[in-house]
Amino acid sequence: METRYPKMVRKNPFGHRGNYYIGHDESSSNKTPIVFVHGLHSHPEKWFMKTNHHGKNDMYELAANYGHPTAFVDLSNERYGIRENGQLLSNQLKEIYHRFGQKN
Repeated sequence: METRYPKMVRKNPFGHRGNYYIGHDESSSNKTPIVFVHGLHSHPEKWFMKTNHHGKNDMYELAANYGHPTAFVDLSNERYGIRENGQLLSNQLKEIYHRFGQKN
């Protein structure tokens, strides 16, 4: 199965904070979506592009090959704390949930 790179779904006009990407086509699967959240001082592309220390991350390809829809959120690493990022993640999860619809 050929895996394509995820596409950005929402571009925040104020920078990266709040963007997210959709990977595997959500309409073609009845499996539960997987939401990838990057670590501190990172970004969502590290889930599907080359990493600094370990080569290409294959988690996105594995999820897609097993038929799971995927989403990749982008949180703020520089100016916002845990509380602000928690609220941002909560909002992103609600939006992603509605985009995918109800899954098992």
